[in-house]
Amino acid sequence: MNQSPERQPSPEPSAQACVTRRGILTGLLLVPLNVYWVLAAELALLAALRASFPWFPFHPLGYCMASEMPWLWFPFFIAWALKLVVLHAGGLKLYRQTLPFFLGLVLGDYVMGAIWSLIGVVFNVPVHQIFH
Repeated sequence: MNQSPERQPSPEPSAQACVTRRGILTGLLLVPLNVYWVLAAELALLAALRASFPWFPFHPLGYCMASEMPWLWFPFFIAWALKLVVLHAGGLKLYRQTLPFFLGLVLGDYVMGAIWSLIGVVFNVPVHQIFH
């Protein structure tokens, strides 16, 4: 008789492989615990660098959001680059003068998203999904 050899269990899968193959919750349960310690150490390092050096450009929250909201990295990069240009070109005075404009852009985006969502609910029509 032809007997097949027993399958050897594969080494523990990476976090990305767990998420793509089995879903997020199952992936979180299969990732080795030491991965979380490494990620926590990286986050603590970013927080310490940000607190120690005011010029350090990376925020720990950006590190956390990068894996969950990949579609936001480019808008955040543009905002960071514009802030850098404004601060270098005109200093704190120009930054404070342009702040209402940029906050207005964000507020306008959310207000228009809310209005379109309400239009979709009231008239029972499909609209573009603004908030994920």
